[in-house]
Amino acid sequence: MKHFLSYIALVAFTSVCFSCTSKSDSLKNKSKKIEKEFVAAEAEAKALKLSLEELQAMPKAVRAKRAAGLILVDYLTLKDSVIYLDISREEALKLGVKSKFYDEYQQEISETNALIKDYNKRGESIQLPDIAKKKPSTFKPTN
Repeated sequence: MKHFLSYIALVAFTSVCFSCTSKSDSLKNKSKKIEKEFVAAEAEAKALKLSLEELQAMPKAVRAKRAAGLILVDYLTLKDSVIYLDISREEALKLGVKSKFYDEYQQEISETNALIKDYNKRGESIQLPDIAKKKPSTFKPTN
């Protein structure tokens, strides 16, 4: 009987220890996962030129469009008060820009050019930024 009680005590002790180890391992795994997510978020924020707080407040769809914009901005040129996007859809796709974002930016550039033309026609002064052709960035989408 004494051995039986000792055996039960040993089994109970082992179960408690194993349970604690299992919980500890689970906490370690959760901690590692959270750390990886944080590091990934920091990298994405840096790539998108945002603070971590700005990134967390920004919807994923907006992040994706911003990423596309950061790629395409290197291909903008300004000549005679007209803005051009000097990259084809196919080239942009190869760089990771989704077709939908390419089209949206092309549309926004067309609308901006129409406004510039309208201002110029009315004789109103409009100052455009100096868009210097730069070496393409090394921005890589994180998704």
